[in-house]
Amino acid sequence: MKVLWRIVIVLVVGVALTWTATRAQESGPDRAGDFADRIAQISARLDLDEEQRERFVPIYAEFLGARVEVLAEHQDQLRGGSQVNRLLALRNMSRDLRRTENDVLAQLDDVLSDDQLDEFREILAEQRAQNRERAR
Repeated sequence: MKVLWRIVIVLVVGVALTWTATRAQESGPDRAGDFADRIAQISARLDLDEEQRERFVPIYAEFLGARVEVLAEHQDQLRGGSQVNRLLALRNMSRDLRRTENDVLAQLDDVLSDDQLDEFREILAEQRAQNRERAR
């Protein structure tokens, strides 16, 4: 049963990685990044054990996919229309991105310790700051 579970995890992660990488490449080659490197950095920073890593990777891949979907959904609204409409679209996009963060934090509550969860929140805050800089 444990072997079957690992096979399922590998398949889910493979599909999620492929989908996430494809979506990220569609939004620009400089944003595609290397998912494996990002996971390795986060795993090291959070000091994840093997079981935590197996549970973390699919959740994080799903989170990245959800973020890409939110950005794609609001992309047209941010480009056109009046300044007021663009500001409203930006506010709505921020709200939707915050929801995806809250969802991933809720899912990771059962996977990570309190200290690891706090550190992951810090990682998300750093990523938000980097994204803001890129947007300027």
